[in-house]
Amino acid sequence: ALFFSDMLGNHNLAIVAQANGTFKDVGAQVQYTNRARRLNYGGSVAHIPILFGGYLAPSIGPDPDGVISEIYGQLRQRIYIDLLQGNASYPFTTTRRFEFSAGVTRYGFDYEVDRFFVNQFGVRRERTDLNEREPDPVYYAQAGLALVSDYSFIGFTSPVRGGRSRLEVTPSI
Repeated sequence: ALFFSDMLGNHNLAIVAQANGTFKDVGAQVQYTNRARRLNYGGSVAHIPILFGGYLAPSIGPDPDGVISEIYGQLRQRIYIDLLQGNASYPFTTTRRFEFSAGVTRYGFDYEVDRFFVNQFGVRRERTDLNEREPDPVYYAQAGLALVSDYSFIGFTSPVRGGRSRLEVTPSI
């Protein structure tokens, strides 16, 4: 993760990257915030892969060459979260502000299975994409409005006095 800012904190850029396993498991997020004027605004874009899976019950059968083998399987399922989001806030006073956000999110899916054929000649791996079993992508759009109040005084580890409130409406379609 990287965070860049100017000396006054008016322009902020955050970059986060993750890499696990294969190229399909590489994800990143970039976020920019402009706080130079009274109207603060920013946005973010992200591609986040989530990998999970399990093992298939062992069986005995022929490998692709017809040799009888013990067959072990590993199922990999991925959810890809792709999002594009923008936000803005406008302070009325030092303790109250109005916030607006809007964005779109896509949930994509990827299924694959690795089969390992174990016989007297060694171990052979065969990877198969299960495209016909993958669900169709799901799309969401969000738009939100919020009225925020914050008159707290921060201590060493938490607020020591004051209060915070947030009245927000954010439907997803």
